[in-house]
Amino acid sequence: MVALSTVVKHEHIPFDHNSAYLSKSSRQVLETLIPDEPGWLVEKIDIEGHCDISGGSNYNRELSRERAMRVYDFLTEYFPDKGDYELRHVGEDRPVNFEDPEINRCVMVSVYLLEIRGVTGTVSKHSLFPEEFPDFAELDNPVLLDQPFAQPEVQRESSFIPAEFEANSKFEIENIHFYGNSAVYRDESESSLGDLTHFMKHNESVNIRIEGHVNGNMGKRYLKKAAETNPERTSYKNATDLSYERANTIKRFLVNEGIDEARITCEGKGGSEKLYKNPKNQAENRANRRIEVVILNK
Repeated sequence: MVALSTVVKHEHIPFDHNSAYLSKSSRQVLETLIPDEPGWLVEKIDIEGHCDISGGSNYNRELSRERAMRVYDFLTEYFPDKGDYELRHVGEDRPVNFEDPEINRCVMVSVYLLEIRGVTGTVSKHSLFPEEFPDFAELDNPVLLDQPFAQPEVQRESSFIPAEFEANSKFEIENIHFYGNSAVYRDESESSLGDLTHFMKHNESVNIRIEGHVNGNMGKRYLKKAAETNPERTSYKNATDLSYERANTIKRFLVNEGIDEARITCEGKGGSEKLYKNPKNQAENRANRRIEVVILNK
């Protein structure tokens, strides 16, 4: 038997004053981010650019963006096809250290790794819209994996569609999984999509709005780079565009299943309504990525 557990690795990548040059020593640190021995899967790589307060606010934000992009460009070249990247640049707005400005001239990198061990494994029934893999932090049911990198089956009781509802109410449709930076859903999402289809067919007078949410404000350059690895090879304009296309993918599924297109509208919320404004762990990141359904009438 084997199990998957989440391991988070953090690195502080320093930069010189007013510079976005990635030094040789920083490159060497980045090269060690992902273990080269077997038994690890990369779930997500989070990159956040920072600055001190020596420049103007707009200048510092742009410099922090350039620093984050230098780290992203290096990692995507050195570790191609490794997990789902998320970029942020906060300028001087979120200091890493309030006393030492040199520490704030940096990029903070967090790598979320799935470790495979030779013991009994478990998975959560209620993962919150993960981009790549289920959340293994909550432990419920033992699972056997036939081979080291197999995707475990998740025993899902429901997609949490309410039995009773009111007009203008909202619910989250769970257990829908998309590829990273993509509007293409994974095969394991179809059970929840089937539940939503069943809901629409048995409530023929109900109209809905499908709302897509993502975990951050993805820049155009980042999404253009991400298009090299997403299944549709599409460069989305921004976070709102990607979240809308995810919602529209759900709509197309319902229409293909015979639901009247006129009963469904879509909206992309981007990262404007995050459940966790400053997520501190992977579970909170995942909670921000979600599909919600609004009942427009009853």
